[in-house]
Amino acid sequence: MEHSPPWGLRALGAVVVDAEPPQFGAACVAGYFRLKSKSTLEAHGAEQFCVMFFLRQTVRQELGQASEEQLSLRAFAITDAERPKELSSQDCSKLIRELIDASRIREPSIVPPERDLVRLEAELAAELRQPTDADIQAQIRHVVWPVAAIVLV
Repeated sequence: MEHSPPWGLRALGAVVVDAEPPQFGAACVAGYFRLKSKSTLEAHGAEQFCVMFFLRQTVRQELGQASEEQLSLRAFAITDAERPKELSSQDCSKLIRELIDASRIREPSIVPPERDLVRLEAELAAELRQPTDADIQAQIRHVVWPVAAIVLV
């Protein structure tokens, strides 16, 4: 049986059409997009910022068997001014809807925070994988996959 990804992932996949699946530790390449509305940029107080998307799967060990419990899309806004900030599910949904109408910039003339993207990707993924004390007691672990790095202008 083939599983279809949640709507948000299909939409995100439609936006980042020529991206290869990223690998941890490999060169992290961002896609560049111009949003139709500047409200998202203004909300983050930046002329441009990067958003990293990750899939986080929750897995529980029971009686020697692993069972998948949850799959979620997590997004982090990255600006030069502050530490990466996780977007709420509402803000993430709004951003994905905005990306559907955004125009892709093939040859950007801006200098993004790409020099730190590989390091930030690894740090954020490690944070998302980290189980809480309650998770450890309940034998829950998290698997994390990078989905996309997008610079918004």
